[in-house]
Amino acid sequence: MRNAHSLLVIASLVTLVACAESSPVLPPGVGPDYDIPDELKDDDGDGDGNGQGNGNGKNNPTAASCDDPSTCEYDLETTCGGQPVIDPASLPNCPESVCTSGGHCVPSGLVPADQKGDLAECAGDALCVPDRLIERGGLATAPSCAAFGGGEGRCLSTCLPAVAYKAPLLSQDVCAADELCVPCFDPFDGTDTGACAISCDAGPTQPAKTLPSCCSDKGGGTCVPSTFAGEGADKLDEEECEDLGALGSVCVPSQILDAHLVGVPFNPVECETGAIIQSLGLGSEGGCLPECIPIVDVLPVSRSNCSDGFKCVPCVDLDGDGTGACTNL
Repeated sequence: MRNAHSLLVIASLVTLVACAESSPVLPPGVGPDYDIPDELKDDDGDGDGNGQGNGNGKNNPTAASCDDPSTCEYDLETTCGGQPVIDPASLPNCPESVCTSGGHCVPSGLVPADQKGDLAECAGDALCVPDRLIERGGLATAPSCAAFGGGEGRCLSTCLPAVAYKAPLLSQDVCAADELCVPCFDPFDGTDTGACAISCDAGPTQPAKTLPSCCSDKGGGTCVPSTFAGEGADKLDEEECEDLGALGSVCVPSQILDAHLVGVPFNPVECETGAIIQSLGLGSEGGCLPECIPIVDVLPVSRSNCSDGFKCVPCVDLDGDGTGACTNL
């Protein structure tokens, strides 16, 4: 039986919000012979939706008859022999400011009202919808992939604004060039994200996989893949994460991670270094860093005016290299 759930998009790091149970492209009562408005047709093939239209107003009159009603997915590659419900090429391309490929502008009348806010706008009262959904009338199962942190995920289009917004935190894995792998479960707390319950998806096949905790004796942290830790990854503890089985990860202090999860950098509080640090010629200027960061154990630092769990670290180390204490992390 068909049970087409709506589009789900990322609302926090990887937490998705489910909408009403309806096709994300074709609302109830609208079939594959829906008449696309002439002003949105692209019969001249230039991608701008200004074609004159062929006058018949039919997308694919054979699509409904070729689809097997006993399966949830629209059978694009099998019984329908590649015939889409709607050919994305007949619609205007999405604006390049939204996505450069993988999506086209669908008349807003084809999109349920409660989902319109999840899609980027096109000209002419249309919305940018991923091609995978257009071709299948919203009846599809997104490809499986290995997500951020190694857990199970699904390939979702970067034409979805929330997916594009969180692109730095999502892996490519086996996904198409215009898609990214969204985890089925939040890798930090194991919460079901909904990414693996879209449309015809039967749900995750693997249990939640959360990132290991680290630095429990110094304020706490999480082992995050170093590729997602940014330029400061080399200043974080890699050994503890390796001991926990998280190869290629670094221990990100909770204070820094919490800041990044809400989209802001961690800005160390300014402090005055202790007498020993100053006697080493490292200056009086410093920043408060979490005790979980290795440099705190390397240098003879003190708490100074820093909060509990932080130490005042000079701006540079004994080699003259920046410690990260005086820059945003």
